[in-house]
Amino acid sequence: MRYIIAVITALLLTACINGLPTPKEYTEYDDINDTDSNITSIKNADIYDYFIDGTYVLKEGVYTNGGIVKKVTHAYMVIEKLSDEDFGYYYATQAEKYPANNDFGIYNYNDDERKFYKKIVLDEKSTKTELRENVELIKTDDGVRLTSKTNGAKIIKWERVPNGESVTTDPALADAIRDAKESYTLIYKNRFEQLEEKSFFDFFSF
Repeated sequence: MRYIIAVITALLLTACINGLPTPKEYTEYDDINDTDSNITSIKNADIYDYFIDGTYVLKEGVYTNGGIVKKVTHAYMVIEKLSDEDFGYYYATQAEKYPANNDFGIYNYNDDERKFYKKIVLDEKSTKTELRENVELIKTDDGVRLTSKTNGAKIIKWERVPNGESVTTDPALADAIRDAKESYTLIYKNRFEQLEEKSFFDFFSF
């Protein structure tokens, strides 16, 4: 009974985070809607309007994993333009009462579909990559909204730091963001020219 009450309380708290979907909406991933009027689908964007490089800080966010629902309290992200279609990134986040965690890699923009994919290196020693659909990245007037379904589910609204302005990384994220930057640089950025997508014939190689 106590468990049921705790879950209901958590759901009510999450619903109070303005503009963020509830866990039920998160499960219905394709039906997620945002109430912010400034969010424009990348499918309607003009050419090059999908350029997302910049430094981002947390606007608001929520993390959910099973029956656990937590507000994201700290977040910092850097996105670099590697080509017209590829944007390298690394970020760190922290949800309340959880240690900081990070992610890094490449967001690949598909012009035909007008959407972003996550480009993953299959092995740290390999240059083979594959595209995955476990993210939804939408450009907004003041930043981006990122929906990620890796290690639980996470929706974060990021605010872009204006060019020329500096921002200090929150001490709670210092170690996580440093590790993410080092791993991104080593695995993705320094080897970007050598990265290649996994082909159909790779499935039959031994």
